[in-house]
Amino acid sequence: MINHAATWIHYLADPETASPLRQVDFGVAPQDNPDKVYPVKEGILFLSQPSDRGILSRLSDAYDRACREQGWQPPDHYTFRRLPRSGIAGWPLHYWPQRAFSTAGVWHVLEEARKKRGGLPVGKAGVAVDFTLGLPYMAYGLDVAGYVTCAVSPHVGEFALGAYPHTRYGRIQASWDKLPLKKGVFDVVVFSDSVPGIPLELLPATLQQAAELLAPGGILMVTDFADAQALVPLLKSAGLRVEVQKVKGYEEGLRGFVQKFRAGEIEVPPLVVARRS
Repeated sequence: MINHAATWIHYLADPETASPLRQVDFGVAPQDNPDKVYPVKEGILFLSQPSDRGILSRLSDAYDRACREQGWQPPDHYTFRRLPRSGIAGWPLHYWPQRAFSTAGVWHVLEEARKKRGGLPVGKAGVAVDFTLGLPYMAYGLDVAGYVTCAVSPHVGEFALGAYPHTRYGRIQASWDKLPLKKGVFDVVVFSDSVPGIPLELLPATLQQAAELLAPGGILMVTDFADAQALVPLLKSAGLRVEVQKVKGYEEGLRGFVQKFRAGEIEVPPLVVARRS
């Protein structure tokens, strides 16, 4: 079951009707249809229609299988809490240093936004969602930083939402074409390690839905899409003001990577930042 103290439930919505949800036995149900229950298993909320769950289950199994076939290792609890800086054995050489740079860029943007609005560096920071294909380390970081946070993914296995079960943030399986979240209430929306995995035919609608989640002044960020300029017209058409910036990283413990990065031998995608007025 979901922890009854979880506040992130209040920011979810029925993916079909957009009705607010409330917790019931064995899951959550729309307020306008209490007999329609979305199940919770091992702490993950399956917030999609029964006809879609089989498809998502097969996608999730295939994702885990592909990771294992490449020799990747799932994180243990200690390793997960240190991502993305420390990395995991068996993964590509520059995979985690690249994500460390991208994540540092996200924190830079969020810190500048906090300072601009006069917020304190401790305490509740706002409401956030991390859309991811893989390990929800960004959601963990947002939660620790004080955001009421949801991690949303089609994948629920050991290389995705199921990797780290001891969380306060919500773990939600959903489809890209039906994001089960309330509109106009999120301060931060992050696509971490996910946009390249969203089917191209769904990408415009997914970004439009994500933009509609933002509260006034909210920020949407994409960390992993190399062709950043291709996203700009999509985000502008969704009503957002768009910036593209080079990621600012940190050198401690990554000096060899930094040298190659500065020499142009390693490519880190720019950070796309879009804001709602």
